[in-house]
Amino acid sequence: MAETKEVVKNMLALKSHRQARLSALKVLVEGHPLHSEYGIRDSMKRPLAVEDMVAQEKKIKELQNRLNSLVNSTKTVDECAVKRSEEYAARLFDHDQKMQDLMAVLEANDVGYEEFVKQYREKECNDRDIAQELAKIQAHADRLQQSCGELRKKVEVAKKEDEAMQTN
Repeated sequence: MAETKEVVKNMLALKSHRQARLSALKVLVEGHPLHSEYGIRDSMKRPLAVEDMVAQEKKIKELQNRLNSLVNSTKTVDECAVKRSEEYAARLFDHDQKMQDLMAVLEANDVGYEEFVKQYREKECNDRDIAQELAKIQAHADRLQQSCGELRKKVEVAKKEDEAMQTN
């Protein structure tokens, strides 16, 4: 009797398992998502429809086009960087050449760099002193011109007074 109970139990389990499989197939055919209540994992998915495949192919092509454009733009940036570095290298070479020429001139005149800097500073000081003296002279000239203008006004007033006295 225990065996018959077990056989009946197995038959009922098999029947419920078949019903679960049939309902799961029905859900798949209708296109609804599967749930764990049918005994099927949630991560299982139905096959892609043709439209979904076309949409994914378009998306892949768009991503490939974006990748290609990014690759092209990086190539352009790299080319510009190479050109700019060559330009800077040429400028640096010109600067070095000018420095060598200046050092050659200094050595030809028997003037070392320190001596050149000293002479330049002295000249700069002399230029400042001259500029200060010129400013003083200019200020003095302005004062003299102003006093001359005042004297002219006084002379004109005196002439008018003299004319007024002569006419009276």
